[in-house]
Amino acid sequence: MRLTAVTMIRNEADILPDFLGHCAALFDEVLVVDHASTDGTAGILAAAAARMPLVVRHFAQRPYAQSQLVTALAREAFARGADWVFPLDADEFPMVAGRDDLAARLPDDAAAVLWRWRNLWPPGDHGFALFDAARDYEALPRDANATVKIAISRQVPALLPDFAIGQGSHNVARLRDRAGTPAEVGHLVHIPIRSRERFVLKAASGAKSLAETPFLPAGSGNQWRRAADRPQRFDGADGLARLRRNALGYPGGVDSGATVETVAFAPAGRITGLPAGLPGAEAVMAREAALTWQPVPDPPWRIERDGAALVLVPG
Repeated sequence: MRLTAVTMIRNEADILPDFLGHCAALFDEVLVVDHASTDGTAGILAAAAARMPLVVRHFAQRPYAQSQLVTALAREAFARGADWVFPLDADEFPMVAGRDDLAARLPDDAAAVLWRWRNLWPPGDHGFALFDAARDYEALPRDANATVKIAISRQVPALLPDFAIGQGSHNVARLRDRAGTPAEVGHLVHIPIRSRERFVLKAASGAKSLAETPFLPAGSGNQWRRAADRPQRFDGADGLARLRRNALGYPGGVDSGATVETVAFAPAGRITGLPAGLPGAEAVMAREAALTWQPVPDPPWRIERDGAALVLVPG
């Protein structure tokens, strides 16, 4: 059984050594599209590609085209021989004991399975450039969050040759009509907020991309828009408490009196010796200001590959 992870990444340098190490321990191959990162992500990916089965694509147009990009990576993964494709974000880690445990959870006759988020909040002060994911966290009870992510088998392109993975990789359009409701088979550790600076930076860049992306589902990226509108809400002790509530209940937040547990988590692997990301948000923002985005055609769009790049073209 060949297992492949696919992911769209923008400015995740702090957590990449853990994410890539976890993926290297679980998957036969990882396909990544880097959405014009400015925090050192590109250098980390290039170095990691020499040490693990990692294929890096680049996307340098402003819109938040996650659905189209992840779908394009999934199609490429199946063309490369994948039996199962796992769309993941860089802050998501399948909670399994190892590769054999992961494979054992995948039914032979299923088109898809679901993984439920378990949001984790890392107490303490964490830097911008590097985050060590092996630590104790705070979390709500195990099944408190209803958000799920999908993983798909090669039955999907057979059932739906034009399949499209939805925004956020929570579903595949029309798949339930063909194959029924997928079963839940486990949890994904989700660490959406590691530091104030990185969350505010992600919100600012995400809000700009969303503003240039027509036809998104209602409510897409609202947490980014709210954070980008008033970043000062996350300053000081009150801001830290707000970040904690947002992380525990992401994307909708959680009541301050909710029951919280302590959870220990460590990735299945970590790639050491990779280049460091930029040391602070100010340096990244300077690069963001100098970034030249490639022009975008009028929608509707489709994705084409141009060497190592993915581009939006009319259609």
